[in-house]
Amino acid sequence: MALRMAQKHAERKRAVGIGHNGAMSTAPAPFGLLLDVDGPIASPVTRTVRLPEIADSLVTLAEAGVPISFNTGRSTAFVSRQIVPALASAGLAADATGLAVVGEKGGVWAQLTAAGLDDEQIDVDMRVPREVVDFGRETAAEKFADTMFFDDTKRTMMTLEMIAGSDHAAFLSARDALVRDLIELRARLGAVQLRIDPTVISCDVEVSHSGKALGARRSLELLGEHSALPKRWFTVGDSRSDYTMADWLHAQGYDVTHVDVQPGSPSSPGAAADGTLHKPYEVTTIADPLAPGQLLTDDDAGAALLRRCVALLG
Repeated sequence: MALRMAQKHAERKRAVGIGHNGAMSTAPAPFGLLLDVDGPIASPVTRTVRLPEIADSLVTLAEAGVPISFNTGRSTAFVSRQIVPALASAGLAADATGLAVVGEKGGVWAQLTAAGLDDEQIDVDMRVPREVVDFGRETAAEKFADTMFFDDTKRTMMTLEMIAGSDHAAFLSARDALVRDLIELRARLGAVQLRIDPTVISCDVEVSHSGKALGARRSLELLGEHSALPKRWFTVGDSRSDYTMADWLHAQGYDVTHVDVQPGSPSSPGAAADGTLHKPYEVTTIADPLAPGQLLTDDDAGAALLRRCVALLG
């Protein structure tokens, strides 16, 4: 196994022009990647890196010097448990640089290596009140135990997540009831700085200035510690909030394309006929090559995009 991984690593180094001493080419990377985790990388069903080719492509891109950040609402512990082992198994070099993770929508961030996370930092001012955390833990156990669990890996947000394999309709009903309880709690606490964010598999409580735009800023700060940043970026996500990564990059003058791997309803505000949002930058989806007129979604779309990114390396 170790020999096969070493051979694969050597083949990648030859493919992307890395010398025997491990030195990278001084040419700037042609593009960078800001990736949501749930959806394009980890399956929203299994909540794992279901497709091995995703990790293979990410390692190839990283070893070519492409800066990559996982910009997610997930905790960094989730990334350590699900993403890092997949990358290590795919042959990510122990001394690889240019990978970062920003978790909890900007609240926690770190450099990512094959061994785990390094120099992890937390914005303590983004922590939600203890009363909200205690309420979430108690209500998950007492009221929603059949559909949700309390995510005890979060350090700035409070999250209740759908139990994998449970009935989705039942979860959505329970989630809506939870949202009503949280709105009452927020009013009772006078915590106007808190935002309640229900998603298809969870419900988050976070400070109002958190989000994928903040995650994008922290991502570029982290990635810029290792190399000059490219002008061109791809942002990838499965929800409307993921567009804010591209919004921020566009506002900073970067050339950005947003890849929507789970377009919403065409009838929603600001939506185009295909369900994507109208934006002043390029927005695209991934067509299914085996089903004309259909789209690839979630990690199937993520895998296809990463294959295209590898092809762009030449």
